[in-house]
Amino acid sequence: MGFRAELCRADSARAIRRSGLEGFGLADHPEATRAAGALIHYLRETSAVGAEGEGARADALRHVDRMRFYEQADALVLDTVTVRNLELVAPLFAEDAARGTAVTLLAALDETVTGDGRPEAARVDFAAASGSRGN
Repeated sequence: MGFRAELCRADSARAIRRSGLEGFGLADHPEATRAAGALIHYLRETSAVGAEGEGARADALRHVDRMRFYEQADALVLDTVTVRNLELVAPLFAEDAARGTAVTLLAALDETVTGDGRPEAARVDFAAASGSRGN
């Protein structure tokens, strides 16, 4: 099945309950628009498996409310050795972990709040920090 950019754009906008995808960074990236549409299609088809009726399929993506385009050049990719040595998600030494204090950057950010009391870590994307990307 081919995913045409126009149909994917409309389907993605409908999934996030918007009239269009302007402001999400997809305007100059038709491949990313098609990928987003394909992902929405896949999620819609598989999220409600075993649920009753089309209403369950519509509700399955209710939590999806935005999209974001980013390029690898916009992020710093760290290999697992660097993540370990910087103690981003786990301390180097077991006795540091046993103390129960914030000895990693992630733990420190978890305890940090913004001026209005929201957790600061909510603004940081740590997907690559886990080292699961195999870099």
